[in-house]
This record gives sequence, structure tokens and C-alpha cells, in this order.
Amino acid sequence: MSHDHHDAPRNPPLAVVAVVTDARGRILMGRRGPEVAAPGRWSLPGGFVSFGEDPADALSREVAEETGLTISAARLLDASLNGADPAKPVVVLTYAVEVVGTAAPDDDLTELGWFDLDALPPLAFELDRERIAQSVSGGTSHPGPGGS
Repeated sequence: MSHDHHDAPRNPPLAVVAVVTDARGRILMGRRGPEVAAPGRWSLPGGFVSFGEDPADALSREVAEETGLTISAARLLDASLNGADPAKPVVVLTYAVEVVGTAAPDDDLTELGWFDLDALPPLAFELDRERIAQSVSGGTSHPGPGGS
């Protein structure tokens, strides 16, 4: 199949997600507001990376906007394609994040809560469960081409 080199590639948008845990190992999640996908359900803080924005800067911006918290340390856990909606695939960078400050919901979130891994609330994105598990285990590895 020939490829016309004049066509711009159709690249999926890039998003960042923060897995924030407290000293007791609970996960910070936010209840989604009425203007976003899956309103009323819970998700990890995060959002889309703006054109030309560094993903680490986007992570800091989104966490600050949604939770009022400041990131003191972040470690990339995973980069994966979220193809839950085949019409709207998104590349998601998942970070394990340490924060400082007082949590207060804002932007796309109406409420924040700390949840134990085995008692998560109704999730907006089922993949958040895997992202949280990756954080607890310290990351993930994907099989390479022809992988195992």
C-alpha cells in the first residue's frame, strides 16, 4: 500500500495522569464535573498536553489546576495508548507523583478523595485501575516487537 508523503500524520493527542499517594498508601482521585466525560465518576488527576508544552509542565499544570497541589517529585511509570474509544485514541503518560500543599478540587473536578487500592470509587476510566497498580508495583514493561 503506498503512502502519500504529503498527508499529515493522524497522531493521537497526548495526555498526562498523576498517581498521587499519601503516607498511608491511599490514592488521590477526583470526582469529575458535569462538563467533562464521565461526569460524577472518579479519575486520577490529569489532562491533555497543550501543543508545544513539555509533558512534565503539563503534569504540574493539570495537578495544580485540578487539586491545588504542587508537584515536588514525579517519575514516569508508563506510556501507553488508551484505545478504549477507537475513534478517539489517546497516548497517556502515567507518573507517580509526590505533592505538597493542601488539596482542594477545582477545574474539571468537583470533589477530591483518598482511596485505598481495594476500595476505589466508580471510575471514569477503567484503565486508571491499571495505572494505580503500576504505581504500587513501581512501573511496567511492555513486550517489544514480536514480544513475549
